Amino acid sequence: MGIFRRETLGRSSQLVIGSCVVYLLVAACTAGGPSAPDATGPTDPGEEGHPSPLDPVPPARADTSRSGTRLKATVLAGTDGSKQFVGWHDASLAVDCAFRIASDGKQRCLPVTATKAYEYLDPACTKRYAYTDAGCAPSKYVLETETVGAACGAAKTTVRALTPIATPAVTYIKWSASRCERSSTGPGDGTYSLVGSEVAASEFVEATTTIEP
Repeated sequence: MGIFRRETLGRSSQLVIGSCVVYLLVAACTAGGPSAPDATGPTDPGEEGHPSPLDPVPPARADTSRSGTRLKATVLAGTDGSKQFVGWHDASLAVDCAFRIASDGKQRCLPVTATKAYEYLDPACTKRYAYTDAGCAPSKYVLETETVGAACGAAKTTVRALTPIATPAVTYIKWSASRCERSSTGPGDGTYSLVGSEVAASEFVEATTTIEP
């Protein structure tokens, strides 16, 4: 009986020691395995640097500056491939234009290279002229904006054609409805143009305001 006890105790000790060795091996594999949490940064979806699949997709941005059959988009092109919309060009009239309220009350792309006319060529102040500084291309049109009585700031703009003329010897200024006097300023070295009749608003591209979905 004594021998049996000693053998039993010996086997029990071996089992205990073997269990400890297995436990240590399992613990070591668990500590160094791929399932260990990364203490250097977030790993859960949705945290910073890890977008969640449930996050909303940002809306697509459509190109709203699309050229048409007549109006062409003018862009500022960077050497790195970047582009920025800067305005419209009317290919039919060969002028740059911008949308504003025309004389017919509709939004149309009117010339932006137009000039203004203030002085006259005759003592009765009935023939207006436009002046373009020397070195600059003469304008094809002159704009007249009606601001008096404009409802809600919707001033109407009338476009008139210009015809180049010779430099006048004298010019006149209209101070009031009954006062037209000779200008004290001599003629300049730029280009003079006679203000002609109104250009029909229908000659310019019309546009309507819409809200994109």
